Amino acid sequence: MHEVAQKISLSNRAGIRKAVRVIQDMVEEVMLQDKPVLLAASTLKVYDDYTFTHSVNVAILSMYLGKQIGLSKKSLESLGVCGLFHDLGKILVPPNILNKPGKLNDNEFSKIKWHPFNSVRLITKLRATRERKAKIIMAPFEHHLKYNLTGYPDLGWKKPLTLFGRILAIADVYDALTSARVYRPEGLSPDRALGLMLQGSGTDFDPIALKIFINMLGIYPVGTLLKLDTEEIGLVSDKPSTEALDRPRLIKLVWDERNGGFTKAEEIDLSDCDPKTGAFLRNIEESIHPAHYGIQPAQFLTS
Repeated sequence: MHEVAQKISLSNRAGIRKAVRVIQDMVEEVMLQDKPVLLAASTLKVYDDYTFTHSVNVAILSMYLGKQIGLSKKSLESLGVCGLFHDLGKILVPPNILNKPGKLNDNEFSKIKWHPFNSVRLITKLRATRERKAKIIMAPFEHHLKYNLTGYPDLGWKKPLTLFGRILAIADVYDALTSARVYRPEGLSPDRALGLMLQGSGTDFDPIALKIFINMLGIYPVGTLLKLDTEEIGLVSDKPSTEALDRPRLIKLVWDERNGGFTKAEEIDLSDCDPKTGAFLRNIEESIHPAHYGIQPAQFLTS
C-alpha cells in the first residue's frame, strides 16, 4: 500500500500485482473453517497505526463477510483488492486536512467527500488489466454513498449499491468507529460500535448484510474488554460455546503489582453455570475500551 501510494504521489504508474498476491494468500486463510485467524487479527487494534491498518482491516472484514454470504474465491479476491484500495483517493487530500485534530469546516469536509471519486480516478491509472480494474472500481466509489444513497460524493447517483459496495460500507465504518483517530483519542468498544451501526440499518447499511456481519463477529467481538459482576476483567478470546451470543469466552486479566501491568490468568467461559442452582457464575457488567487500562489486546490474544 505504501509503495502504491508513493508511486502515485510521484506521478508514476503503480502496479497491483503484489497487492493481488497478498489478497490471494488472505483468501486461502479466509476459506479455512476452523480458525478465523485473520478475522481475529482485524479486530485487535494497534492504536497508533490507523493509516496503515485501516485498509488492510477493511479488506479482511469484507472478505469474511463475503464468505458468510457465499461468494466464490475469485469474488473474494476482487472484494479484498477493493478493500485495500477503497481509500486510495485520500492521497489527494491535503495532509493538514486529513490529520486535522479538530472539527473540519465545510470547505475542508468537501475535499474529504471527493476521496471516493478520486479513488476511482487513481484506480483507473493503476497498471492492471482492464478487466481487473473494472472489477474493483465501483465499490470504492460507493463505500460512502449509504444504502439509501444519501451519502457522498453527491453526484445524483440513483442506482442501488452493488453487493461489494454494501459490504465495503459496513467494514469501513466498523473499523473506523473502533479505531483511534487524530481527532478522537480512542475508538468505541466493538459492541458499542455494532450497536451504533444497528441504528443505521436500512438507511446507512444493507440490513441483511449488517445482520450477517454482527452474527459473524458476535455481540462481543474478539478483543473486547469486559468487566464482570465479580469485579474481574477479561478479553473476549472466542465466540460463545453455546447459542447464547452474549456469553463469549474470555481470557482473564489480573494486575501484576511487581511488574506494573496486566498478565494473563485462566480462561473464562461466561456460559458456565452453578451445577446446583443453574445460575450463571459470572455476568457482564459493562464493556470498557482497552486503552483505559493501557491494554493492547493483541499482546494477550496472540501470545
